[in-house]
Amino acid sequence: MTHITWNDFKVVLPRDHDAYMVDNLGRHVAYIIDDMVVWADTHVPPYSDFLLSGPITFSSVMVDVDGVETEAVHMTNGTDEYTVVCPEMITAMFLSDPEIIERFIEDSLDGQYVGPGWIIDRSKSLPDSRFYKEEKDMEGNTYKIWGNGQKETP
Repeated sequence: MTHITWNDFKVVLPRDHDAYMVDNLGRHVAYIIDDMVVWADTHVPPYSDFLLSGPITFSSVMVDVDGVETEAVHMTNGTDEYTVVCPEMITAMFLSDPEIIERFIEDSLDGQYVGPGWIIDRSKSLPDSRFYKEEKDMEGNTYKIWGNGQKETP
């Protein structure tokens, strides 16, 4: 079985790379389990298109990596498929069947701050930021910070 590595699959571009901000090239992805972002990354085609094309099925497979049997993640969307050798943490994430959604880093949308530990508010839709984290002020009052940097007090 042929496979690729996680570094080849994620293909992160330097932030000053011209293609990084181009629509449909560098697409920002949030991996969500139980309404919490567990990983956020940027992918480029063909992997970004694959990840955002609809539901993906993940399964564990063993592949030969330089003569060593190694666990990999087989992903399929019913049309395309990839087998990816990932670090253990990323393998565990994929085998936990995350929901994969595109996030939009513009401040007028989801914002740039979203990362692991942020929560998705499913009652929100674009153009509102859909991701938040809870913070406490000096008096111990809880408030929400949205991915676009806006603060919401109770």
